[in-house]
Amino acid sequence: CRFNDSRLGDNCTLVCDRGYRRRVASPFRVCTVDDAQNLSSGVTWVGASECVPQQCATPPLDEFADESVQECRNALYLQRCRVGCLAGYGPGGVFGRTTYDCGVKTLCQDRDCVGWVGGLPCQPLACSELPDEPHGTLDCSSTALNTTCALTCDVNSGYAPDGPATFSCSVVDASLGTVAWTSTPVCVPQPCVGTPFL
Repeated sequence: CRFNDSRLGDNCTLVCDRGYRRRVASPFRVCTVDDAQNLSSGVTWVGASECVPQQCATPPLDEFADESVQECRNALYLQRCRVGCLAGYGPGGVFGRTTYDCGVKTLCQDRDCVGWVGGLPCQPLACSELPDEPHGTLDCSSTALNTTCALTCDVNSGYAPDGPATFSCSVVDASLGTVAWTSTPVCVPQPCVGTPFL
């Protein structure tokens, strides 16, 4: 309907843009007599007239997000939410925070398509790359958090680890969430034992 060209008894249907909903359930406005308005003509529009932003009611789903994810609850369409990760995790495996947007989901044709978009999931951080060991073998599947590695030295050539042969990538500072190897042993020559002369 056109508000400037409507007459008594006309109905208008309120259709909200994507990301918005009608404040009340009724989609209609009716041009009717309304004495309560105290208008000189007594004719006015009555009924729903306002579109309000939809909500992203629940926080983004991320099992490794920290408690800051709860601040995203009941965010409104077009609001942003910054989420931190648990110690040892970061957005996309990089240290920091990630930003989610309460927006319209892609590939959704319905009007109820509001949800969390963007943001990178919290993934394990990685420790530094380990150097090659010329006098032994490193058994290490990755450099990610909680990976355990083992160093085997060439004992037949007289080498042994200079520390624990098994080590792992662990959280070293929970307040910062940083990770590092618990140790980084190398193969070192073993000293000769006994006396050289009899």
